[in-house]
Amino acid sequence: LAGEVEMNQGGGLRPREVAQGWFLPCCSKPLSNIEVER
Repeated sequence: LAGEVEMNQGGGLRPREVAQGWFLPCCSKPLSNIEVER
């Protein structure tokens, strides 16, 4: 919902999902405070 992450591995996501803002928390590093929907 808010913030930025750097995702090093996107193996389970399609390019359009990444474009929609989806990310894999297990393969990501927060670059700012983040707010996610669960």
